[in-house]
Amino acid sequence: MNHLRRLKQFAPALIFLCLAGRPAAAEDVTFAPTLPAKTLCEVDLNALHPTQFALGMKEVEIRAGILHHKTPEELAIYLRKHRIPLVIGPEGVPYLIDGQHMARAVLVAGIKSPLPAEVITNLSSLSVTDFWDKMKAEHWTYLFDETGKGPLPAANLPASVAAMHDDPYRSLAWLVRGRAGYEKGSDESVDFQWANFFRTRIPFNNTLADNDGVISNAVALAHSPAAQGLPGYIGTPAKSAPARHAAP
Repeated sequence: MNHLRRLKQFAPALIFLCLAGRPAAAEDVTFAPTLPAKTLCEVDLNALHPTQFALGMKEVEIRAGILHHKTPEELAIYLRKHRIPLVIGPEGVPYLIDGQHMARAVLVAGIKSPLPAEVITNLSSLSVTDFWDKMKAEHWTYLFDETGKGPLPAANLPASVAAMHDDPYRSLAWLVRGRAGYEKGSDESVDFQWANFFRTRIPFNNTLADNDGVISNAVALAHSPAAQGLPGYIGTPAKSAPARHAAP
């Protein structure tokens, strides 16, 4: 019993010593075409290549506002928490397979520092044809434009995040999801599928993407039987949910 009391007495100190003895987390390395999977790195925003044609600028603007109001310390923590996933393609080109709205928000917010990223896999040894076949098989690319037209050739994708086009219906879908209109799941294309659903049913111009009446109508439509079959379909309307953003 005396041994147990002594152990409890010194337990906090022992825990501290164990934690202090742990090696520090490795620093992110600078992006290089030869990096293997699971490598944490920092990459220049201008080097990133999109894997989709369009994005929702309303989401970008909201995210950029969040970034703009953070201190440098808060920003560094936030960007590492929302680390962007990369696939390295032929000729060592880094391709974004998610986080394209975050990357564009960083650009809009005027942030100059490299972005924290993680290499999901390195496919630089594949031919261009085999690479895009793999990207399609893994659902790592979405080859439809801002009007829902596609699939289009991967060769026509924008060369940079800055060149991506605005799809206001993608913004509407994101805002609807933020009001519990549907659940996203793990597939990056889900928001675009909902955007296409709204595209043929809710007419509006670009200035109405965040109009409360438009969003409310879209939420009601998302819960209706007409939306059955779409991924993330909820069905019966949830209790009235306050407006919020679909992602931090």
